[in-house]
Amino acid sequence: MRKLLITMTLMLFVFMVKAQTDSLAAFTGTINQIRNISGKPYQHASSTDYGTGNWYRDLSDHTSADNTGTILVDADGNRWKRIFTGPISVNWFGAKGDGITDDGTAIQSCFDRAQKFQTIMFEKGTYKYTAVNLSKTDVSIIGNKANLLGTINIGDDTLRTYTSTISGLTFTLAGNAIQIKNCRKLLITGNVFNGCDKSIYVKPEITATHANAMIEISNGNIFNDVNYCFYVDRLATATWMATSDCTFSGNVSNNTLITAVYCNGIDGLKYNNNVLFFPSDAARRVNKKHHLRIDKQSDWVIVSNNNFFESGEESIYVENCKALNVSGNNFAWTGQKGVYSVIRAAGTITDPIINITGNIIDNFSGSVMEIDSTTYGIINVSGNNINYANTFTNYFGTQNLALIDHYIIKAGSSFNKLSEKNKYNNIVNLKSIYKSGVVSKYDEWGTFAADAYVNKTLVTSGASAVDLLGILDTGFSPLTFSGTILITVKNAAFSNANTSTYYLLVNKASSGSSPLVAVISSLGLLTGAGASSPSFSFSISGNKLLATPINSTSGTFYFYAKSQGDLILTE
Repeated sequence: MRKLLITMTLMLFVFMVKAQTDSLAAFTGTINQIRNISGKPYQHASSTDYGTGNWYRDLSDHTSADNTGTILVDADGNRWKRIFTGPISVNWFGAKGDGITDDGTAIQSCFDRAQKFQTIMFEKGTYKYTAVNLSKTDVSIIGNKANLLGTINIGDDTLRTYTSTISGLTFTLAGNAIQIKNCRKLLITGNVFNGCDKSIYVKPEITATHANAMIEISNGNIFNDVNYCFYVDRLATATWMATSDCTFSGNVSNNTLITAVYCNGIDGLKYNNNVLFFPSDAARRVNKKHHLRIDKQSDWVIVSNNNFFESGEESIYVENCKALNVSGNNFAWTGQKGVYSVIRAAGTITDPIINITGNIIDNFSGSVMEIDSTTYGIINVSGNNINYANTFTNYFGTQNLALIDHYIIKAGSSFNKLSEKNKYNNIVNLKSIYKSGVVSKYDEWGTFAADAYVNKTLVTSGASAVDLLGILDTGFSPLTFSGTILITVKNAAFSNANTSTYYLLVNKASSGSSPLVAVISSLGLLTGAGASSPSFSFSISGNKLLATPINSTSGTFYFYAKSQGDLILTE
């Protein structure tokens, strides 16, 4: 009896030790083998597939669903939780990254189960799928040498502030890589886009103002042979302000095949510190267009410190842009497909403010700045270093550039208020300003004051008065005006020609009064002693300043006029 009792005690002890040992031991096997655990008191497990990992049995959880990646349910209904810190991996949810298996379901499962402030990781590999969707805020996506063959959609029908980042991924596909909808605060950085159509695409499915905003594409994104780097679309019924305050900065494109950044309306764009190339080979160059094009309407657009090379058409084309600031850029070989200006402002807006300063502009087919005849406002083009030649590298247009007039500012509307001071090189048929019906340029502009310039060549004969200049006030009205005009006259267009200078005071006090002109001072060849003497008297008829030759003065003379006060001089 005593021996039997001892034997039973020993057996119980062995059983208890074995049970305790089993509970302390970690099971090792595949995800499916962990799911098949039954009747075993394991507290820990190690998985050998789906990215490998360590697990613990959570005895307090009886409800969580099996999601493959972070929660497993075994045959006894026990919940196993993955032990991890840092990112969650799409591989945990079954993505293989072998470039053959369709990983779409596994990736979507990972996206759906990501929690706030978590990061989703694509491990090294090639992931084949069509499209996946993320609509959770504060979730970021990163890659570790991962190549994605499908689209990532950010956003849905609900407007959200995402505060999310997409970084370190390579997208290789013929479609769109990242599509955005109802999304605010998204950072896209350090990615590679290969052969995409619209690499980063804002979808045209919303109408609310600023529904997409603060999309920042910056810091080392690389675009290789893509049609578009960044494309902002818009419904025809939507406000042009549906997308706002975006940044495209610090990126490289080699090459863009159509247009680097296109916006169908945008309320705020910062476009800076990029290096952007277009192809020059005959097969691919035919479709290239712009570094930046904005249609419909825009406001608060800054373009600065970029290297812009070899655009097919205008480098920058904006339509109805309220405020445009272009500064510190390098433009080279613009308009290779035909005669296109470096920068063009189009549309019907009547009050744009455009500032083009401090750029280096080297070789172009058209003009530097072009403003359509239906657009007018305040335009300053100054401090640029402009190098022009009648032909340049890789120009394949049909027009002979030597036979075309090119302008620093080509303004079709007589209501533009222009200022122009630049440095030029290789000037042959490059002219300072072209303006339909109105004079050259204005250095300063105020409510009742302007500094205006005009150059005019006149042919005189005998003592007949010739129409020299038109006079308007700074509101472009001929009814009243007042100010001074400094006129230098030469008999030839070079520095050592015969010269006279006249300082005039002009005034029309009211709409019903007669205009008056008085010579305050004059110096030079004033008596008309010979035909080449630039000797003139001045009078006003209506709002026209007339010049009448004195005595023997006759022939062609070159007038350089500058006004101050409530005056604008017109041709």
